Amino acid sequence: MTRAELEEFILFANLDIGDPIIFGTVAVLGQFPNPPPEIARFIENELFPDGPPPIQLPTLERLAWDAELREMSGAVDDDTDKREIEAEKERIMNLPVGWDERLITVRGEGTCGATGWCLEVHDLAASKLVAGGENDLHFVSLLARENMIAVETLLERIDLLLLPEDRQASIRQRWQTLLHSG
Repeated sequence: MTRAELEEFILFANLDIGDPIIFGTVAVLGQFPNPPPEIARFIENELFPDGPPPIQLPTLERLAWDAELREMSGAVDDDTDKREIEAEKERIMNLPVGWDERLITVRGEGTCGATGWCLEVHDLAASKLVAGGENDLHFVSLLARENMIAVETLLERIDLLLLPEDRQASIRQRWQTLLHSG
């Protein structure tokens, strides 16, 4: 997804749900409209893990294509919405205190005056470190390698996580390990 596609998504999401908050790797586009190629590829692969649709589609059609694939695969059932809401609640709980005050405003020509809010990159990185999945950690290491996150700022955000001290310590250690391995 490009910044232009993000702006188009914000425009149409605004018509449906109001000003959207963008979580996940695509939120990077709020702060970095032209991310390095490796970050851009990572975002695209996360959005479309099975490869792009057979033809280049506008953003909304791409989202509909993804939803249709999920439905055809049996991944959608009567409890899908409930599970997705619970997943969002968990994601928000894994964000540093004050994340909502650091959201990045996205408003541009492509949004036609609508506003989107992207998670700030250090808040995003902290949540990825909490999740701790292989792709999450790879993404954080890419952000570090591309100098898109500051070491001290990320450590401060880890300290703002509402987690027990021992869990925060393990996340700080995970960050230090990533820093020294890449």
